[in-house]
Amino acid sequence: MKTLKILILSFVILLVTVGASSKAPLTVPAKPGAVSPANGGLTTDYTPTLQWTNTAGIGGTYDIEVATDPSFGAYIIDSNYGFPGNTYTVGVALDPAKTYYWHVQAYDNMSNASGWSITFTFRTAVTPPTMTDPPDSTVLQNNRPTFKWTSVLNATGYNLQVSTTTAFSAVILNTTLPYTATQYTPTADLPANTTLYWRVRTLSSAYGPSDWAPGPVGKYFTISKTALQPTAPVLIYPGNGKLTDDYTPRLTWQASNIPSATTFDYYEVQITTDSTFAGMDPLSIICAPPTCIDDTTVTSQVIDTTTGTSYFDVPDPGSALDAATTYYWRVRAYNHFGGDNFYSNWSSIFVLRFACYPVTLNTPPNSTSLTYNRPTFTWTDPNISPCGYYNLQVAKDSHFSNLIVNSVSPNPFTPKNSLPSNLTLYWRVRITSGPYAPSRWSDVWTIDTANPPGIPMPKSPVSILIKTDTPTFRWSVSGLPFGTTFSNYTIEVSTSTATNPDGSFVSTVINDSSATNQYDPQFTPGAPLSSATKYYWHVQACNTSSECSNWSPTVSFRTAVDAPALVTYGGGSFSPPYDWNDVPGASSYAIQVSTSPTFGILLINTTVTTSQFTGGGGLPNGIYYWRVITLNPYFGPSAWSAVDSFHKP
Repeated sequence: MKTLKILILSFVILLVTVGASSKAPLTVPAKPGAVSPANGGLTTDYTPTLQWTNTAGIGGTYDIEVATDPSFGAYIIDSNYGFPGNTYTVGVALDPAKTYYWHVQAYDNMSNASGWSITFTFRTAVTPPTMTDPPDSTVLQNNRPTFKWTSVLNATGYNLQVSTTTAFSAVILNTTLPYTATQYTPTADLPANTTLYWRVRTLSSAYGPSDWAPGPVGKYFTISKTALQPTAPVLIYPGNGKLTDDYTPRLTWQASNIPSATTFDYYEVQITTDSTFAGMDPLSIICAPPTCIDDTTVTSQVIDTTTGTSYFDVPDPGSALDAATTYYWRVRAYNHFGGDNFYSNWSSIFVLRFACYPVTLNTPPNSTSLTYNRPTFTWTDPNISPCGYYNLQVAKDSHFSNLIVNSVSPNPFTPKNSLPSNLTLYWRVRITSGPYAPSRWSDVWTIDTANPPGIPMPKSPVSILIKTDTPTFRWSVSGLPFGTTFSNYTIEVSTSTATNPDGSFVSTVINDSSATNQYDPQFTPGAPLSSATKYYWHVQACNTSSECSNWSPTVSFRTAVDAPALVTYGGGSFSPPYDWNDVPGASSYAIQVSTSPTFGILLINTTVTTSQFTGGGGLPNGIYYWRVITLNPYFGPSAWSAVDSFHKP
């Protein structure tokens, strides 16, 4: 087409040129000037009318080109040579949100061409959104409706307006929203019982604003009548952020007021673990405890006329809410007038925290009689995960005004000190820390403490190294309360091992109750103890009612390494070296040689690291005596070996 136009124009120019050789000089029309759309202007009409100045004169024509590029290499409109008039309406809808280029040239009645005008541009606007909600001609149920529309490609935002007139001369809401928004809920009520009009358009930094979205009549939707809604309830109890240990609480609020001539219907109460109340509006959801409650059974506008309040009791037990959980609750009111139903705005949202479930006491059993006044208290925490620390109280009275123990305790717990003897005591536990504490107190249980003998005190062996494997353990005499009879002492002896560290008495090498004489407090083991070992021991006294004192303080002692066994000469002739058996745990040995069996005079007194000694060959002839001791930095020295003798001829 472009080539054909060039050929036609060339032919016309040739004819004009030939004619001009014998006629007056050639004249051409002036170039047209664009009038509308304004250069660079925005149009919301996707079939715009292009207008330019009339320069072709009577009988003249125009050629118009519209393209998406300034070089007109890909034009989309070409009126072709000979279009009459100085306006042109685009016959095919243009694309929205796009820049178009256009120019025009004039031909007079002699087909003289003006040449192309300056290139002008115009922009087509983004498309308007489609309004969806509230529908046209709707009657509102609540005066904070959510206005909704469809999203638009290339939008950078939206403009929403609400007015009391169709010309939008009295705008009561005019807001600009981001491109991500396709809905908006007013933060204040629209005027009640009023006809309103709303509209929305697309904003674009390059191709906006769009035209207002079309409605059935005009470019707006009609709200036939706004609501005659109740006032929002005001929440009272439990207070915002309140911690409660009542899992079926009463929720109380200040009653709503309703407009005159309307009739109250009910309150809607919502309780949920989701702070956004996701999925809970509208009422058609399925909602069940303990996750959430959506209830409409409160049909009295005012239940307590004295305080002007209404309330909802969480049903018990089927709808009990979870412990150690944060809930959110809100309320709104419903009424009606004629055939129209309305509802109030939601109340503010209150946070409600439910405390951990109380613990259940285990040991000592309720009403038990203790035989030992340092009992281990245990309880069961029924919560899915531990809620925090525990507060254990033991008191002399059921009101816990005279406390003996008031401890933040692990479970189980054993008092460091004995409970007072021969009393009835009361004890209870509760969870005392964490976001859902304190919990309710457990039940109160009683214990009758024992009336045991006094605590015996260890005397020996205490913090020493002993060189006998059957030591005698001794302790102080235990006092006996009046009216009780002595039974026995119990001694426990333990070693220090990886599984029984520092005498924890998880396992014992001695556990003996054979010492039955109150005034002869001692015990000698019937089997030897191990050498080179640290031992721990303690003792307690018991009466004939099986009531025992606390254990005494734990004390320790060490047994020495074994003494060496000599390879003897038996009085025979000396033949070096001096020799003895290796001792496990030995770091070295000390050897003594003397002319006296009592070793009053020492001829040799030296330390060696092996189990033999090669010195002493220069002794004069005679009878000699020798012995060896094992050395160890922690479990030594040992007892002396047996004394052996030899003669040197």
